[in-house]
Amino acid sequence: MHCQFLIILLLTAFLATSLAWADPPILSLPLACDLPKQCRVTSLVDHDPSRGFRDYRGLNLTYDGHKGTDFAITRKSVFHRGIHVLAAAPGRVVGVRNTMPDRNVVGVGTSTVVGRECGNGVRLDLGSGWEMQYCHMRWGSITVKRGARVERGQKLGLIGLSGRSEYPHLHVQVVHNGRVVDPFFPSRLWSGSIVSKLTPTSVVIGRAGLSGWVPSFSVLRSGRAKPPSPHAPALVAWVELFGVRRGDRLRWQILSPNGRTFLETSTRMKKNSVHWFGHAGKKRYDLPWPSGQYRVRVELYRDLEIPMAVNESSHELPSVP
Repeated sequence: MHCQFLIILLLTAFLATSLAWADPPILSLPLACDLPKQCRVTSLVDHDPSRGFRDYRGLNLTYDGHKGTDFAITRKSVFHRGIHVLAAAPGRVVGVRNTMPDRNVVGVGTSTVVGRECGNGVRLDLGSGWEMQYCHMRWGSITVKRGARVERGQKLGLIGLSGRSEYPHLHVQVVHNGRVVDPFFPSRLWSGSIVSKLTPTSVVIGRAGLSGWVPSFSVLRSGRAKPPSPHAPALVAWVELFGVRRGDRLRWQILSPNGRTFLETSTRMKKNSVHWFGHAGKKRYDLPWPSGQYRVRVELYRDLEIPMAVNESSHELPSVP
C-alpha cells in the first residue's frame, strides 16, 4: 500500500510542470476567520485511488474519495455569529444553490441529499479551465447570482450545515479541466502570505468541553451539549478529533476547583478515523459536585513521549442554591 502511494505521489509530482503551464490561480483565504483560533483545516484531498485514503503527505487527514479541503469552525458561538465565505480568487459565478436547510445529515439520512451533497454553494469559473466550488453554506445566505463577476475577497455567503455535512464547515474544491486539483500539492496554489496558517497538522483537536452527562454523538455534533450543574448525574469531559490513527493514545485529565486531580485516564484508538468523538468522566452518587472552576486537559500522543496536540479549557460550576 505504501509503495503504491509513493508511486502515485511521484506521478502527481511529474504532472506539476504541466499544471504550472496551465496558468493556475493564486488562492487567498476562502473564509473570514482567525486561523487557527476560529477555524481550522480538518480534511484534505484524498490522493489514494483505492478504497483506502491518504492525504498529500501520506497521512490520514482525509477520507476515501474526498475531493476538497475542509475548514471547520472551532466554536459554536462563532458559527452562530456567522462566518463569511469569501472568493479566494476573482471569477464568474456559474452555479448557485441557496435553498437547502441547515441540518445534520446524520439525523435525516444521506438518502435525502443524493445528488445535492454539496448543499448550498457557489461555483466560480476562474478562467483557463480552472473552477472553484464552495459547499455546505448557510440556507438563504448566498449573496451572488449566476453570471455575476466577483473579485478576490468578495463575500459570497456564510458557512452553514447544508448538504452531506455532519458539522459546520466549508468544503472548497478546486478543479482544472474537469480534474480535481489539491491546492497543497503538487503545485501549491495558496497565497504565500497564508501558507503557514493553512498548513495542517497530522491531527487536529476540534471542539472540547465538560458536560453533566455522557453526551451522544448527535448532541455533540449539533453543539447542544449543556454545561454541568452541581446536581448533574456526572462530570464528563468530551472532545472532537480529526485525523486520528490506530494506536494513538488520548490522555484525559480533569482538575477540581481545589487543584487536585478529579480524573486521569487514557483512551487508545482502535482504528484510523478522519472524524472522532470521545468522552471520559465520573458519576455522582450522593453529594453535589463542589462549586468552582474545573480545568480539562486533553492530550493526544503518537509514537513520541510528548503530545502532538493539546486542548485546555476551564468550566465554572455555580454554587448549590
